[in-house]
Order: sequence, then structure tokens, then C-alpha cells
Amino acid sequence: MRWKRLRKKIGYKKCDDIPSWWPLKRDSYIFYNRILRLSKEVFCRNLKGLFKKNNYSIHMLVLKNFSVYISEGSIEPVSLLKDINLIFNSGQTVIITGPNGSGKSTLAGSLMGLAGYDPEGTIELEGSDITTWSVEQRAQAGIFLAYQYPMEIPGLAIRTFLHHAYRSCKGAALPLQGLDKKIDQAFHMVGLPAEYSARNVHEGFSGGQKKRLELVQMLVLEPRIIIMDEVDSGLDAPGIAMVIRLIAHYKATFPTCLFIIITHNTALYQQLAVDKYITMQSGRILD
Repeated sequence: MRWKRLRKKIGYKKCDDIPSWWPLKRDSYIFYNRILRLSKEVFCRNLKGLFKKNNYSIHMLVLKNFSVYISEGSIEPVSLLKDINLIFNSGQTVIITGPNGSGKSTLAGSLMGLAGYDPEGTIELEGSDITTWSVEQRAQAGIFLAYQYPMEIPGLAIRTFLHHAYRSCKGAALPLQGLDKKIDQAFHMVGLPAEYSARNVHEGFSGGQKKRLELVQMLVLEPRIIIMDEVDSGLDAPGIAMVIRLIAHYKATFPTCLFIIITHNTALYQQLAVDKYITMQSGRILD
């Protein structure tokens, strides 16, 4: 049945030149030739359209029996996350809420591969096990974390940092003039002067400005999995409105991007098109 739907979705023309070596039915050979004539891009677009039409899930990120422990010297390891099983699909916007200390930031840091955690279970990115991947490998695969408490990096200018981060994540350098233009546009979109890019990373900025600088990184690096750890904290009402606009703009530009947003702010997620709500408590997912 699925084969017939796919064949109907893509379409085919009649073909009489069927070789003697073809072992299947005539219709299958016509379909086979039609696929060969389609470019890879067109075929994938039709296939994704069929998946969407029939409500098939395209799993982007999967956590299976995932637990996280932290060792404090010789003390018994402390459990931070317990048996997490989650599925995130491409194009989704997911909200994670829960009381302080429920494990939300630990989950975000574990997805990014931050040091200090001892994970058990698996994290899969489009079917590949990335549990042991480094932060750099995950960033290069398109995973991005906007920190709840961004760290200051004295002596490193923001623009220089973005140049190096872009080359590392993209594997190729955009011409300097084009990258600088991209950085200036990102600063404009978050409501900060482009001149701030000459200052050191997060050094001397207010809490709200630091959150805006995290969004600058997102706009420049263009990741496909974006984890926001309370990016709205420290922002006033216009700042929260700016975050909502940026998310909507990014989703329109990259519709398959996955947003995982950790927040306590109902004003933020009530104005977003949210696909899934997750509540955490004591390191577990509540049903």
C-alpha cells in the first residue's frame, strides 16, 4: 500500500522499453525509471511530503533509557536524570517546563555533551548514536545550546569568536566580508549595536544582553537543533517579544529545524506554535 501511494505521489509515464533482465512487474520498472529521472532533491521533497501527508514520523533526536549521574569526589554518584525516553521530530517546537532543580538544565547540557556528566542509555541523532560525541562533534552536526548562564571569555572578541565558530561548525569559511555582514545583521535582529562585536565575549554585558548575544550565535551559525535554556530570563517584555519574533523568523527560514525551549514563562510559549509540552520533576518526565 505504501509503495502504491509513493508511486502515485511521484507519478510516472508509460514505458514500453522494459529489458528482459528486469525481474519484477512492468509497473515497478516504470516507477524505477521515473525515480532515476528525478533529481535527489526533488525525490526527497516528494518523499517528505508523503511522510507528512500520512503522518509518518521523521525522528530527529531520540533518547532511550537515558540517565545522567554526577560524581562528587569519593561520594556515591548522584542521579540527576532517570530513565528518560523522548522522541523529537524535525520541525517541532517543544516546551520543557518544571520546578527548579527538576533536571531541565541537566537535560539540555547532556544533549549538548557538556563535561561533568556520566550518561547511561543512548542519544540518537537521525539514527546515529551520539552519546559519546564531544561538544565539538555535536556542534558540527548542527546542535546548538543557548545557555541559561553564559560564560564570559576575557580577551576574545565576539566577532573573532563567531569567525572561528562558523569555520568550525560549517567546515568551510564564508568570505570575510559576507560573514561580517551576516554578523552585523544578527546584531541588528536582536537589537544590539554591531559595534558590540568588538567587545569580549559576554564580558561587561547585562544579563539580558548576554541572552541576546546567545541569539546572535544562533543566527550566525544556523544550527538545525536549537536548545534554549531559559533564554527569556533577564529579558523585559520587548526582549521576550523579540525572542518570539526570532523563533518565528527562524522557523519560517528553516522549517525542519527543531526547537527545544526550556522556560517558566507562559507568555513565551503561549505565543508560539508548540507541538509538544514536556514537564519534568525530580529528574523524570511526568506523563
